[in-house]
Amino acid sequence: MATYHYSVINQGGSSDSGVIDAESEQQARQELRSRGMTILKLRPAGTLDRWDEIWPFRKPYQSVSRKNVAAVLFQLGTMLKAGVTLEQALKYTAINNKSAISRLCYDIRSRVLEGESLAAALTHHKTVANTLVISSIRAGEQSGSLDTILISLSEYLMNLERTLRTVKSALTYPMILLTVAVAVVMLLMINIVPGFVEVFDQNEQPLPPLTLSVLQLTLLIQEYWILMLVSLAGAVAIFSRILKRKNVSQALDRLVLKIPLLRSVVVIRSTQHIAYTLYILTHSGVHLIEALRICSEIPTNSELQRAVRQAGNAVEQGKSLGVAFSQTSVFPPLFVQFIESGEASGQLDAMLKQTAGLLDDEANSRLATLAAMAEPLALLLVAAIVFTVVMAVLQPIFQMNTLF
Repeated sequence: MATYHYSVINQGGSSDSGVIDAESEQQARQELRSRGMTILKLRPAGTLDRWDEIWPFRKPYQSVSRKNVAAVLFQLGTMLKAGVTLEQALKYTAINNKSAISRLCYDIRSRVLEGESLAAALTHHKTVANTLVISSIRAGEQSGSLDTILISLSEYLMNLERTLRTVKSALTYPMILLTVAVAVVMLLMINIVPGFVEVFDQNEQPLPPLTLSVLQLTLLIQEYWILMLVSLAGAVAIFSRILKRKNVSQALDRLVLKIPLLRSVVVIRSTQHIAYTLYILTHSGVHLIEALRICSEIPTNSELQRAVRQAGNAVEQGKSLGVAFSQTSVFPPLFVQFIESGEASGQLDAMLKQTAGLLDDEANSRLATLAAMAEPLALLLVAAIVFTVVMAVLQPIFQMNTLF
């Protein structure tokens, strides 16, 4: 049985829309007509909308964010815990959401109705559901704890979203300062500085070196601004391609870990993600070695990915998880100590969850420190730029006093 989305004119003459379950499109049409409805549009729920058809280069469900996925997982988990069937939960979630999220839920529901598991249905949407989500859901289905796993995954994704918001908010103020500074500088360079040229030319006096340098830069920008923008875009594109090279990205990752403050933030935040991911997977019943393989894809830093893979290899050779992580010499001692305590007490998943909470607080504290440092640094940079331009303007004024 499949689900179809319809737009109709009902018996009262007003437009209406909704969904209907039927074995085929023909059966859906017959059912709607039997209700006295005039069909305007009927299509399988979950198919691309007109925008996606007009712009085929758009990725399906591109507009579905991590926050949307977290909300959907939470809704599904809550309804399953309340005793609602998966098929009904997907239908209610689709009805209560709009656009891409609704289409996504309808598509998953159609696949579930055809006999696929939720995890199998999600494998068709890997741009929305990553390996962690799919593996955890598969384990939850096998262990009968799908509702708990869905809610845990929702909490994990929302935590990631909060981290990203913290980073963005920390960068917003410095970026606004720099943007305003550049705008003011460009205004001074284009409208104020050139005015001194005519006065000094009439008196056959040389411009101060700083003013002359700023003026030459102004003329260069006015004359070749299009070429400069194109060159800048090209440089950014080339630089981004260079950064994607494996050897370059690995070198940058190693460099980040050598800078103390950056290292502490990156390592603690990545360790927190690893701890919570391990908790979700082990709590779901995923084998520890498979859980470590999935966790090796969590860090964005290649050095940390390598460390997790090393820990996985050590566990596969018979070593305990705590010993395996301690041998990498990368992860915080607190993380290793909690794992060893969890293994000794037989409560590894509970200790992993507790560790993730502690590391989350520590990572947020380090991010706040970085944000506090970024603001004065941005102010100093803006002050230096404005001071340079102001001096370029004031020097001719002071020199003009000697001419008259």
